[in-house]
Amino acid sequence: KRIKDQDHDFFSEAIFPLVKEHQSLSKEKELVVYFREVLKAFPKIPIVVILSEQIRELRGDKAAAVFVTNYVRQHPSIAGLYRLVELHLSLTDGKTKQDLLILHGLIGRLLIDQPQYQCIQCGFSGKTLLWQCPCCKKWNSIKPTHALGETE
Repeated sequence: KRIKDQDHDFFSEAIFPLVKEHQSLSKEKELVVYFREVLKAFPKIPIVVILSEQIRELRGDKAAAVFVTNYVRQHPSIAGLYRLVELHLSLTDGKTKQDLLILHGLIGRLLIDQPQYQCIQCGFSGKTLLWQCPCCKKWNSIKPTHALGETE
């Protein structure tokens, strides 16, 4: 949990281990409260995805969709839109569902091709976290990108 205070850019790297730990201790509700607090200071889509999944499990698809909708309105991103469409797929049927499936697939293809990390010094990007940039040779200059469109 201290990662967010030490270097908040890397907090997204700790999210899944935090989830696993809380699940193994059966403290999912505590995790939701913690992530809601973190989200206020660190509005990033990886936290929203985890929170939306926890909300979906506790209160259903509609509550999770409302949560993600509110987030995407304030912090638009392609990854946020992807999660929003994903949640709405379970709430629709017929032609609307078919159209959302097409949109979901297209957004997914956009996200697959995007780098996960980028050097803040030279712009080098890749899908693997490296502590030294292979391009400019600076140390600790590669940071998570947090998905398309998110700039905070």
